[in-house]
Amino acid sequence: MWISSVANLAVLFYIYFTDDGRQDFLIAPFVTYIDVPESRIAFARVCGSFTYMFVFPGVLFSHAMNMSV
Repeated sequence: MWISSVANLAVLFYIYFTDDGRQDFLIAPFVTYIDVPESRIAFARVCGSFTYMFVFPGVLFSHAMNMSV
């Protein structure tokens, strides 16, 4: 679980720092449904990154606890 979590976060940071926003899945709801000005895109990406960093390892952890029983 920890290895998978670290690998997923490494991929997230690689995408975050090398992509210029063309395929940014973290801000998809904001750009698709909510009009976000260009000056606020960086803030939306940071919020999406924090959400991903806290939610995704929690999902992996719950699966790991279920498999260990």
